[in-house]
Amino acid sequence: MVVAGPASDAWADASVRFVHAVPGAGSAELVVKGGPKVGSGVGFGQVTPYVGVSAGSHEVSLQSGSKALAVTTVDLTDGKRYTVVAMSQGKKVQLRPYTDGGAANGKARLRLIHAAPELGSPDVRLDGQALAEKATYTEATPYVTASPGTHTLAVTKPGSGGGRPIASKQVALSAGSASTALLIGTMGEPTRIVLASDQTAAPSRAPRTGLAPLDGGGRPWGAIVAIAMLAGLLGGALYLFAGRRRTRAG
Repeated sequence: MVVAGPASDAWADASVRFVHAVPGAGSAELVVKGGPKVGSGVGFGQVTPYVGVSAGSHEVSLQSGSKALAVTTVDLTDGKRYTVVAMSQGKKVQLRPYTDGGAANGKARLRLIHAAPELGSPDVRLDGQALAEKATYTEATPYVTASPGTHTLAVTKPGSGGGRPIASKQVALSAGSASTALLIGTMGEPTRIVLASDQTAAPSRAPRTGLAPLDGGGRPWGAIVAIAMLAGLLGGALYLFAGRRRTRAG
């Protein structure tokens, strides 16, 4: 039987994306040492698509031109998704990795990452209900479940009881989705909320070439088995054809 060659080497076991939340830092990209670049020329407030990175411990750096603005080490697990956020640390820059949550059929899930250093510890409300109280800078709130539809996400001063928001956004949440809202701004940049999709319960596009993982990080075992069976059938057919030719020649 003819079997397809090893596909595991073509897989990237984890998925990583990059969010630029450093006011005044200029465009940048996240570089995995010995691995891929995550984004290119990423501006403030932008979120890159996920990029496949092998599981394990990696040194990652925030590069702006030829200058490294920050360096850290991230530990990546097979099948997991990660968001690495570049944010301010005083007058310096830091890289913060966050593990992204999965989606569930029929449900919408949402969390918030506080990446606006001058806001202190604000309250975060979803349709007036507390998502987080006195959220600390760099904190990622737990995911909450919401009904599919459009919701109001508002950031207010702590203890204001839902007063005039510092920042607010209408967020459209779909059934079977997980999303991250990022609070960014200050230091000369307007305060705003950026919404990023973490995962959907069903693949939103066809698998990549080379049998790479789907966006959800899973491996297409059904396709692999089908390809192996097809290769076996083709190999068997070729073997029978060659045998018949030898018989006729004899």
